[in-house]
Amino acid sequence: MNVCRQSFEAVTFGLMKPNSKPAGNMLFWIATGLALLLFTLLAAVLFSEWWTIAIAGKTGGYPWGQVNDNPWYYASPDLYAAVQLASVVVLAVPVGRSIWCMFRKDKPGTMMGLLGCLVVVVLIIVTGSIH
Repeated sequence: MNVCRQSFEAVTFGLMKPNSKPAGNMLFWIATGLALLLFTLLAAVLFSEWWTIAIAGKTGGYPWGQVNDNPWYYASPDLYAAVQLASVVVLAVPVGRSIWCMFRKDKPGTMMGLLGCLVVVVLIIVTGSIH
């Protein structure tokens, strides 16, 4: 076994061995399916926020502009809607890749897609907490 394959298996916690048992295989696909469902749900929530502001125009319950001592705010509904739509589009790319790879039963591709989803979610959280 070469060094690259050993390090790859170490990074993936041994879940992606080519000759794994069927039970381990099933566990992998169930875990990745649940993770993908979570990321898809997040994308749906972000899309719902965009739809509520940009299309439906329901902006009454949102505080726009500088409100009290909160250092982070959206200046306008248009800016908030644009950020939500951009988040959905950026998250949809790795989600789509993960779904495509799951149907092809491509474990490394699925893992890379889910890793991309995780990176996007972390970036969304980090940019949302910048003061």
